[in-house]
Amino acid sequence: MTTTTVAATQGGSYTIHDTWTELYVGIHHLVYRMLPAPGERVKSEDRAMCQLALVASNQLMEIALYRLLTPLAQQEGNIDKLRKNSYSDMLTKWVPNACGKSLDLQSDPFLSTELLRERRNDTIHKTSSPVSIPVARAALSTAVCGCVALHTHFGQQFPYVGFLERWELPREILMSSIDE
Repeated sequence: MTTTTVAATQGGSYTIHDTWTELYVGIHHLVYRMLPAPGERVKSEDRAMCQLALVASNQLMEIALYRLLTPLAQQEGNIDKLRKNSYSDMLTKWVPNACGKSLDLQSDPFLSTELLRERRNDTIHKTSSPVSIPVARAALSTAVCGCVALHTHFGQQFPYVGFLERWELPREILMSSIDE
């Protein structure tokens, strides 16, 4: 009787997500896997998905900003006040209080994040303005650049570098360069 030895190796890995990374990965999948590539035929449902990508991209900025400001709000006992403040107030009032300096909202990437915020508001509140695939791509690129710059402004390293390496963001223009 002959004995045969079989050896096997099993490996595994997992990635722990939070609200920001789940949203980023979802938008990335929508924009780069579900929507048609430039030059391909655009279906009617693609426009709706572009709107969703734009709205969700702005949410990435809001999540990052809220998380960066939460320690200050907790320290001052103002977490409820932070929750009730508008995104605009967090940018213009809370950030200077937390960092000792204002954001330059007239230069990129923050100029583009402001344009993203305005376009998001128009898309969901008023005109339900149409969103093209290039705008959806620019929205995601703008949000990621804005989030990285926010962390830099706060003197912190961007915590999601690994996610950006794994779900690489192609080089895209920012919202300030969109001509629509």
